Amino acid sequence: MRQPIYTITKSNIARIIARLKALLAILALSAITIPSASGLGVTGVTITGVAPNPIPCGQGAVVSATINYFVRGGDFLPMGPVLVRLYENDGGFRKFDEVLSITTLTFPLTAPGRRSINVTFPVNCAAPIGCLCDFSGNNDIDDEHGEHELYVQVVSGGGGDWGPASADEIVTCIKPDSTIASLTPSSSLFPGGQVAVAVGLNRPLDNVSSFTTNLVYDTAFFTVDSFATSIALSGPECGSFGFGNTFQLFCGYPNPVTIPADFGMLYLSAAPNTPFGEYMISIDTTSEFFDPGFNHIPVEMGTDWLMVVPVDSTPPQIDTALINFNDSTITGNIGSVTDNFVSIESYVEIEVIENDSLPLGGAYIEANGSFSMSGFGIQLRGGMMLTLRANDAAGNASEVSFVYGSECSPPLTTGTSKITPNSARLEWDSLDGVHHYQIRGKVSSNSNFIFITLPPGAPNFKDVFGLSNNTSFDWQIRSFCSASPADSSEWSALTVFITGCYEPDSIFTNPVTSSGARLNWTQASGAEGYEINGRIVGNTNSVSILVGSSASHKDVFGLQSNTNYEWRIRTYCTVSGSVKSSYTPFVQFTTSSGNRVMNGNDPFDPNNSKELMIFPNPAKDKIHVSYPGSNPTMINVWSATGELVFSKPNGPGNATLLTDAWPSGLYIVEVQTDESVFREKVVVE
Repeated sequence: MRQPIYTITKSNIARIIARLKALLAILALSAITIPSASGLGVTGVTITGVAPNPIPCGQGAVVSATINYFVRGGDFLPMGPVLVRLYENDGGFRKFDEVLSITTLTFPLTAPGRRSINVTFPVNCAAPIGCLCDFSGNNDIDDEHGEHELYVQVVSGGGGDWGPASADEIVTCIKPDSTIASLTPSSSLFPGGQVAVAVGLNRPLDNVSSFTTNLVYDTAFFTVDSFATSIALSGPECGSFGFGNTFQLFCGYPNPVTIPADFGMLYLSAAPNTPFGEYMISIDTTSEFFDPGFNHIPVEMGTDWLMVVPVDSTPPQIDTALINFNDSTITGNIGSVTDNFVSIESYVEIEVIENDSLPLGGAYIEANGSFSMSGFGIQLRGGMMLTLRANDAAGNASEVSFVYGSECSPPLTTGTSKITPNSARLEWDSLDGVHHYQIRGKVSSNSNFIFITLPPGAPNFKDVFGLSNNTSFDWQIRSFCSASPADSSEWSALTVFITGCYEPDSIFTNPVTSSGARLNWTQASGAEGYEINGRIVGNTNSVSILVGSSASHKDVFGLQSNTNYEWRIRTYCTVSGSVKSSYTPFVQFTTSSGNRVMNGNDPFDPNNSKELMIFPNPAKDKIHVSYPGSNPTMINVWSATGELVFSKPNGPGNATLLTDAWPSGLYIVEVQTDESVFREKVVVE
């Protein structure tokens, strides 16, 4: 550690205690993860309420949300406009979720700090046909009464994801229509089996004097075994009978009653010769409910479907030799899928799945064993691992997996890391069966590419040098599956990066004592050193400390107890600091209470700052010497044994000395000016 140039005095201590009270309060701000170029970041979105919820059929509701954000220090701005969207979670890719409502939001002019702003969205539970839960007015297939999951997302003015989304909020649409409450079993039945049909409403219906409910079913293959009603509906006022393809339940009451949601259970049996297929069981439109004035209470038909499947334990078979693929469709020729069941049409469904997890599409098999699928949402490309799965209605399944595409394919995933002002690392996922790769790149604003051909066996990255600083570059890669120049893939998707000197990230302070703290950061690519800038919170003057490129933390001592400090850091991409990054946001910390350990001057007190600074320290091949004054100087360097290893006149301000020829050890750097002599220790590794 460098020795302090002057000692602590009482006046210095007073100054120290007045300044370092700030490095913990901005640490809290450093946890915010979505900064924008303007200094504003969104930290969270919360749906605070839906009123009313549940939403009765034909009525609207209001979704309320709160957006929490912060304004970074030094920025006073109105930010916007920013789009805020209300989505319905469809259970797939979020980018395909249905947008229910959009509002434009402008963040108000405000001082730095944490802020929140409220936003509301109107929704409704109505549709052009029937009484569905069509929030967006498009009468989509998922518009139905019941539970729907909504969330709020903040997006940028350009439409890309900008801030976080809220957690899903469950909103329920209800309607008092007559319905089939449930089927047991719920989806399929073997011939000769029995199904229990729960009959009822979506919610209890009040003030009913009489009603008639007609259940319609296929009498050619189904027969009524029995019907049971709830206690509330039993008695001389109620009766039931069957006629034709209808089972009727009727009730009349001398005084109005409340009809419960589930008021009956009808048991039906399928005949042993029931053909495979779907059978509808419904409450038809002749069902009626009346109030005491014999006014009609409207209800709608409720319907459910039951699949009767054969006794079948043999899974369907897939013949991949009869299946064709291209970038947008998968087609199975006649006989590509077979099953022992006599009628395969609509009995067997085939799915395509990517990487054993992502469903891409599905289709029912035609009577001749063929199928066709398209519209996968992503382009099928060579090298993809795909699975074809065939499922029959009896619950049997079989599958085959394969790598899609027999042609040479480019890497699917590319990226750029270790970006500096003049270099970058181009990375990609390796593919099996590739002989070698070729990269092409250019300045984004240019049209001419530069080509780099990699030898066989090269690693799956390429470091490129000699780039221009603060410049946008494009690059692509393609595969060669043999040594032949003709055996190449198409080019990969374009990858873009911008060169520059970037500040460190993940900055935090830990541990912190009453008189010291450790300042931590993640090293930046291309760093020649770092400049730490700190002060006591509330002071306008700050002090800079220079550290070497290998450092990822700096311990500071001599701090005042129970004091708020703040610090920030930037990267030097040249030893002289001629190319450097912007500063990170200030991070704050507070020293704990206790007796101060008198082991040095406060490093963040400008009155205690050293006039001679050397970095990096320890050094390897060079050091940068910074000193005050505007007159020419003499720089001398002495070894620990007193040998003069360097002596040279120098101009004012700073100098860079090469140390790669110096033996490892401790050295004294001496700077002589007309007014004074400065000395500082440095270690050469």
